[in-house]
Amino acid sequence: MIAARHRTPGWLLLLALGALAPPASSARAEGSLDARVREAVVAFLRERAGDPAAEVRVPEPSHLAAVELPAGVEPEGVEVRLGVNPSQPIAGAVPVRVELYAGGQQLLYSHVRAEVLRPVAVAVAATALRRGTILGPDDVGPGTVDRSELPADAVRDPREALGLRVLRRLRPGEVLRHRHLERPPVVERGQLVRMQLVRGALRIQAAGRARDAGAPGDAIRVQNLDSRKEVVGIVRPDGGVDVRF
Repeated sequence: MIAARHRTPGWLLLLALGALAPPASSARAEGSLDARVREAVVAFLRERAGDPAAEVRVPEPSHLAAVELPAGVEPEGVEVRLGVNPSQPIAGAVPVRVELYAGGQQLLYSHVRAEVLRPVAVAVAATALRRGTILGPDDVGPGTVDRSELPADAVRDPREALGLRVLRRLRPGEVLRHRHLERPPVVERGQLVRMQLVRGALRIQAAGRARDAGAPGDAIRVQNLDSRKEVVGIVRPDGGVDVRF
């Protein structure tokens, strides 16, 4: 409920949270005063947000107290003035100041709390996923999230997640985040690996034991089984490790 402040006492504007457009069962004409206010608020907030694709939800007036319009003035002739706090971000719940004028006379001063949603495409879990799952096409799907709730490390394209391994359980519809995914290692900790010692054109093969798990391109520690020395090498896609010396 929001109260309208005016010199004439007793004016009250009741708002009930509704959809952006009036329901089909609504008996209001498109040119009614409350419909004009809603349309003006939607256009105003989209412009302020700088995003024509932003979804703006405005509480639909369930009742508009009788505003006595000057003689000969129809709802279409009422001037609608809107404003927001300059420091208020145009996202989430946004209070909007609403003033109505006709013939230079202020008819209404009130506020409407609208909701501005700026959907962003993200990748989501298509089903419940267990830790250790290697993501395939049936495990990942497209979704949207409001820009204000977008995790900084969200996976934006479902294709980016294919082939990655899940590090924790994920709920259906949960946004995929890079911190919860990893490239599946081709080398596990403690595994025997074939080391290739590289210096210029020289290549020397040696046996080693991985001290870390690693995916292709990762730097891991490997112990040379002959010298017992620990070195750092780069994991190859075939599971070998290149060590420069």
